[in-house]
Amino acid sequence: MEYKNKERSAANLSLSLMFGGVLATVLPFYFQVDLIGWGFGVAFIGLLVTISSFLVFLMFNGRAKVQEKIFMRENILAHWRYSKEFWQENYHDDLADAGLGKIFGLFFGGIFSLIGIGVFLLDTAENKLFLLIMLGIAIFFVLIGLLSAILEKRRVEATLPEAIITKEGLFFKNILYTWNAKAISYLESVSLHPDSPASLLFILRQLSGGNLSMAHYHKFMLPVPIPPGEEEQALKIISYFKLQKQLEDAE
Repeated sequence: MEYKNKERSAANLSLSLMFGGVLATVLPFYFQVDLIGWGFGVAFIGLLVTISSFLVFLMFNGRAKVQEKIFMRENILAHWRYSKEFWQENYHDDLADAGLGKIFGLFFGGIFSLIGIGVFLLDTAENKLFLLIMLGIAIFFVLIGLLSAILEKRRVEATLPEAIITKEGLFFKNILYTWNAKAISYLESVSLHPDSPASLLFILRQLSGGNLSMAHYHKFMLPVPIPPGEEEQALKIISYFKLQKQLEDAE
């Protein structure tokens, strides 16, 4: 099966958006349009798009480099393949989880619909616009939920029964996890899973929004099953990352 570097595609898309933002920022001044009327507004939006797209590009570009090394078989610590029976069991569990997005979409859509209908019934003459706005938001959440469920199902169906562990990232269940850019995410530890010794437990910290819009590193736990006969290799992987952690702490 031929792999496709989706991270590189996302990086290129972000780069294109960044160039579009640069044009939107510069062109109003270059053509000397009505700056007071709308030129400054377009330039400001273009500047926001430029900055945000550049940051997103840096994130996806770093991930794309890790993905490219995986395709080139560089820095590979283990490439585990799982039996059909084992993978089918996990496959059905993942398919069940893929429908959660649809449930959340319907849940939030229902809440906004009820709020809109409730306020509308209090005063049907004055609250028609409010009802339409709430119904629009409800439809938005439902569509997002359905789309996320469809995309998740496609991801699960396209997943190969394998786990690729590298020095800078992990490719598992068709998802790439990276820790090569510590400003975005870093690997906290690798160990045997305390509740399931037949699995490696990767603990990552990923940059995310926090309270009052303050960024913080969210803890993310990822168990990776150890195929039969690969227990010794799993211990070597633990030792490797433990040594890397000790060297970083010493520095």
